[in-house]
Amino acid sequence: MRVSSSEPDADAGRRRSGDGGPAVPIHGLGVDLCRVDRLARALAAENSEFITTVFRPAEIARSRRSPRPAGWLAACFAAKEAVIKSLAGAEGRGAFWQDIEIEDRGRGQTIAVLHGRLAAIADQLGVRSIGVACAHDRDYATACAIASGPCGLPPEVGTS
Repeated sequence: MRVSSSEPDADAGRRRSGDGGPAVPIHGLGVDLCRVDRLARALAAENSEFITTVFRPAEIARSRRSPRPAGWLAACFAAKEAVIKSLAGAEGRGAFWQDIEIEDRGRGQTIAVLHGRLAAIADQLGVRSIGVACAHDRDYATACAIASGPCGLPPEVGTS
């Protein structure tokens, strides 16, 4: 399941003038803040289990191309946390670090790609897109995720 702010559902949030039709509801909002030095310490540790447990190989490779690898990974970590929080119905169903892949498409375009169990849960919840925004500076990284879709409706309702 690929969800992103750059690939919204074609009808997401669309209203026709005067028809009073429903906008696509927001299922959940997630926000997270992460200290960059936390990831810098993990990167400095040889064979860091934290890095390989939380991040997918493509995310680790992307961080190595960044002028500030710890800043990029901190923003990626915050984004994963925000995505999980935006999917409130996923609470208590296990860790999903490897089920979320944060892709930096450049020019401020970041997307979340869901895999495995979390993709299935998002589908069951009726989530059709998750908008992600990330930022980082020297000390902190932050991210916000907004999950939207025909929430609360059976999967066959409001989908084509």
